[in-house]
Order: sequence, then C-alpha cells, then structure tokens
Amino acid sequence: MKTYQIEHKIHTLLHNAAGCGKEIDRFETAGILFKQHDFSMTKGWKTNFWLASGEVKAPSGFDATNMFRNKLDTVVSALCLVGQAFTEYRTCSSLTTKVSSNEALFVYYEEDSEGNNLMLMPEHILGIQELLDDRRDFSVFLKYWKDITNTPDFVAKLILYCASLDALTKCLSNGNWKYEKHRLRTEILGETLKVKLFGTQDNSACGIRHRLVHGEYFESLDDIGLDEIHKSIVDYFNKEIFKRKIVSEKVVNPQRNPYKNFKILARAIRFKNAQQKGLIELEKDFSQCAGDTSKLDLFEFLGPEENNRIVKEF
Repeated sequence: MKTYQIEHKIHTLLHNAAGCGKEIDRFETAGILFKQHDFSMTKGWKTNFWLASGEVKAPSGFDATNMFRNKLDTVVSALCLVGQAFTEYRTCSSLTTKVSSNEALFVYYEEDSEGNNLMLMPEHILGIQELLDDRRDFSVFLKYWKDITNTPDFVAKLILYCASLDALTKCLSNGNWKYEKHRLRTEILGETLKVKLFGTQDNSACGIRHRLVHGEYFESLDDIGLDEIHKSIVDYFNKEIFKRKIVSEKVVNPQRNPYKNFKILARAIRFKNAQQKGLIELEKDFSQCAGDTSKLDLFEFLGPEENNRIVKEF
C-alpha cells in the first residue's frame, strides 16, 4: 500500500464555525479535516469554499482519490441535511500527492460561462400555440419539462424525466393510463430505453424510476444518458404531436443552463524544485498563468507520454 495526501475543495454556503477557540473554522470527521478557506479571526468567513484534506493508504493514486471521495460524499450529503445550505464538491478542484514524491494528480475546475444562447424562431412560436390550442392538456408535462430544463444536476433531471413521461402518457391515454402506459412509454422511448427506465410490464422494480423513488440511488452501472431520453421525447413530439420538425434534434448540449458550466482539466503534474505545494496554491498559480503554462511557478504539466506513464504508475 502507498500513502497519499488528498485535498479537495468544497463549494458551500455554510460558514464553518464547528471548531473552537482559534480553530473555530475547522472540524474533523471520518478521517477528513474540513477547514474554511481564507478564514481569519479579524475578517471572518471571506469565501464560500472549504478545503477537505486527509491521508489515505491505497494501491494507487486513483484508488486513493476514489476512497477519499466516497467518504467525502457521505459527509457532504449529511452536511446538506444538518446545515440546510448548498454544499457541493463534485465540481471543485482536487489534488492527490504521494508521500516522498514530487509528482501528483491535479484536477482543476473552472466555471466557464453562463452558457451559450440559443435562438427562438417564428416556428417555435407556432409550436407553442399548437400546444396551447390542443384539446389534450399538456400543462403538467410542460411544468415538469421546465423543471428539467432549469435543473443542472443529473439525478434530479433523471427523476424529473420519469415524472414528465408519466404526465405525458397520462395526457395521451384518454383516461386509460393504467392500461395504456406501457404501450405509450415504449412508443415514446423504444423498448430498450423504456425497460431501463420503467422496467417490464411484469416487473417494474427492475427499472431505474422504481429504484430512485424507493430509496435506491442511481449507480454508474445503470448506463443511461440523459441525452437519449431527451432526444426520444423531442423526436416523439416532432413526429406525433407537431407532425413536423419544430424542436431541433441537432442542438449540442440541449437544455442549456446558466449554472454549473465548467472547464475541467485532469493531469499528472510535477512540482518544481521538488517541493510539494497545496491545492489552493496550485489553483492560484494556474489561474494566474492565463493559459500560458510556461509561466507556472510552482509546477509543470507533463507531456502526453510521460503523463500516461505517471498516471499508470502513480
């Protein structure tokens, strides 16, 4: 086993005052130290970021990082309950260093923009009017669709997609939803995607929807993309509701949102002068170089071949 030191930023609207005395800005739980970033007794809580840090013994740097993040995920989830404020780590930078090594794994998140705008055209207004004039009441489905569009988080979107599909199939079933829902779900999604989301007619418990609303969390092994659900519903509306292409199926990154748009950089690095530095220092160094990595003072990025070698050996 190798020993790694891991640091991870956390974005939160909680001010860390869980300590005591001169260390009021920090606490430790689950082997992780949670410390308010840039706190001082005179100026108080100046940022909305914490730094979580801890030591992990693991076979590799990737294993250590995953072990740390798994523990961090549990604590952050509990913080959201007891603290009642936004707390997120998955879109924040991290640094994994190995004891007695001048190399590290650096993951850098930078909020990119408010999202690229899309054009609303005359044919879109015609589509809106047709929905409003339709004898079927799409209003509940449309409310869910608005929430889907305005929600940046994956699992929340996934649950809302399932709810929107139930609302849509109820609207289309002419009062016979109990008997028509399976056919309509398949008609909209196709058999494979329908089974992934809703299970089979004989066993709904195997579907993602059932598990999510009955206390089981989404797993990476579920292998489902939001884009395939989105495109299936858009395609159905164009073919069966509008009878022509009103909603574009070629939009890149549909449901654009002004929140949580990040540039992500994940690379192996080498500290200059064989002196390890902390995550906050590296973030500052990288942000100040303005894209010109030759101006980095504290570390350097490795070339593609060396990067791949270090990542495998780290």
